[in-house]
Amino acid sequence: MKINKPKIKINSEFKFGDILEDEFSNFEIVESPERKIIISNTTIDSCIFRNVDFELVEFEDVELLDVIFENCNLSNKNFDNKFITRVNFINCKMTGVSFIDSTLKDVVFSNCLGRYINFSGSNLSNLRIASSNLEDSSFIECFVKNIELVDNNLSSSRFSNCNLSDIDFLNKAKVTLDGKITFAAMLLLGKNDDDYLMDGYTPRMTWKL
Repeated sequence: MKINKPKIKINSEFKFGDILEDEFSNFEIVESPERKIIISNTTIDSCIFRNVDFELVEFEDVELLDVIFENCNLSNKNFDNKFITRVNFINCKMTGVSFIDSTLKDVVFSNCLGRYINFSGSNLSNLRIASSNLEDSSFIECFVKNIELVDNNLSSSRFSNCNLSDIDFLNKAKVTLDGKITFAAMLLLGKNDDDYLMDGYTPRMTWKL
């Protein structure tokens, strides 16, 4: 699957205090803000953020286009009802980030901590999530097209009412294998009247403490 990379042209490196809060384009930021910053009614375009803690940053009606976040803390940030296009999240802390009813296209999550992340109601196209922890995340009523899930922790995540036309979504999530429901998935997600699918096997689960 081809995922288009962010198209970035950096003019200069700035600190948060050096730029206007409504002009976020063509720059790189490598330091966390020292005061509360509100970014509102704008598109962050062609930018790189490295080693930035966004705890003091509030996003209000902000969309992302051609952006790289590397080693950043974006926990509990809200990107609901937004367009997120050609964006890379690399080694980021993203606990509780919300993308409800958003459109994500050509987006990569790599080695991220994204427990409780919420994609519900979103359009997910050309999306790759790799080597990330997405425990307890939500993929409810999503439209899925071209998605790769590779070596992630998706335990206790919720998948329901998605179109799931892309079989890679289920295979990479370890719910299916070669298009068939795995025994593990039936144990965790199945109903009592599905036991005939186990073909005589006695299901057992063990934990090592």
